[in-house]
Amino acid sequence: MRQFTQSTTLMGYVTEIKEQDSAFSIKCRSGDELLIHVARETRFQSMQNLDGIDRDRYPNPEDFRQNPSQLVKKYIHSDRLIAVEGVYLEDGANRRLDAISVHLLQAFDGEFLFEQTHWWLTQIARLSDTWLGFLFPNKVTYEIDDFRLYQTNLNIVGLRTDDNLQESSTLSRLIYGLSSAYLLTGSESYLSAARAGVQYQRETFRALTSDGKHCFWASGKRKPSIAISYT
Repeated sequence: MRQFTQSTTLMGYVTEIKEQDSAFSIKCRSGDELLIHVARETRFQSMQNLDGIDRDRYPNPEDFRQNPSQLVKKYIHSDRLIAVEGVYLEDGANRRLDAISVHLLQAFDGEFLFEQTHWWLTQIARLSDTWLGFLFPNKVTYEIDDFRLYQTNLNIVGLRTDDNLQESSTLSRLIYGLSSAYLLTGSESYLSAARAGVQYQRETFRALTSDGKHCFWASGKRKPSIAISYT
């Protein structure tokens, strides 16, 4: 008889709810259906944006108690899309998944959380604030000279490394992100940073031929001004 155990993450739609057994079934895109078991330690988490705000607005059922069957009653609804982290067990023909974390992608009314009007505004603002905060701390307006401090490679916590490489393509993506943030939010700070980035990129990486017919862009440089290659 085959026995198998593995930690895994699955996503699917709820097809059956068994409150008394503290369990529910989901159907994955592959067509596989799996019984999910909830324990006292199972965490139910509403999907969070980059601001980290808890978006759990599920009301407690009448006479709610913090036990597995009540958690299933509160959070699990038919035809809802959820993601489950847990331990998959297989023993012959028997299969189950013991849930460690259940991630709720929809609000109580069924609306996907990432379809709410403020979701993407919040996300792009937090991203842009993080980019600018790491690269140019304590500033709200930006000039071309600020981008002379721009550095492609940062460490895992956003601080500068000893590598002072400046890549044109990575700077382009930063400018695109800041421009998108301005178009979505209207924040003048993002516009100021994007404008300064474009000015610096054109001044630093662009070279025109003497006859003005051709333009070459350096793919990168190291401060102060050593070109790496041209494309």
